[in-house]
Amino acid sequence: MDFNVPLEQVHGHVNNTRQNYKFKFNGLLDMKASQEEVFDKVAKPSIQNALNGFNSTIFAYGQTGSGKTFTITGGAERYVDRGIIPRAMSFMFSEIQKNSERKTQIHVSYMELYNETGYDLLDDSQETKMLEDLPKVNFMEDDGNVHLRGLSTHLCNTEEEALNLLFLGDTNRAISETPMNLASSRSHCIFTVSVECQESFLAPRLLSCLLWMHDAFFCIFYRVRTNLITTQRNQNVAMRIVHRLMILQFALG
Repeated sequence: MDFNVPLEQVHGHVNNTRQNYKFKFNGLLDMKASQEEVFDKVAKPSIQNALNGFNSTIFAYGQTGSGKTFTITGGAERYVDRGIIPRAMSFMFSEIQKNSERKTQIHVSYMELYNETGYDLLDDSQETKMLEDLPKVNFMEDDGNVHLRGLSTHLCNTEEEALNLLFLGDTNRAISETPMNLASSRSHCIFTVSVECQESFLAPRLLSCLLWMHDAFFCIFYRVRTNLITTQRNQNVAMRIVHRLMILQFALG
């Protein structure tokens, strides 16, 4: 896909602003694409890879209000509006039932990253009135790898159990208004499925992998033409970006 942005005359005769932009994509889906089409083309190959023992990531990234949460979790009004996560759980348990010779266990976890702090969304031990009531998740870095301490995992024997945990996590998510979306999550959320497969009872071969499904909040900050932005503020913003990128590294496997 090619874009051409004409030069603005307000910058004067000497203007080295870039005009031509090129982007490459493996595929494009238009605005009329259904949730089922998105799942079949984007998510199903990654989920099949996870069932075969390969770590996989499904990552939704975009501007506020662009439909990331709708794509990942879906809409609540119609069954056909189910998102990638509920469709993924349905597909995985359907594939597990087809292969009776393979013993498979599914564990799920659900974490939210809000204002640089991680929270376990699947804690049901107490009445949650605010996001801060949830257990915090600590991020530990060791030799370039990110480990999560305090994030619970839950065994799911059926699709219904997995969907109930998804509903619990979505209920606990932080919702706050933004200028572009009155019901924005304003956060990163990572739904992780741990798959353990034993190929055969006679000749056991254990496969273990993780499937990450990530709903990433992205906010555009409009440039203000002022010289009042200090170096310290720029450093603080940079540190926050680096911190988030380190956590996203975990989600991308």
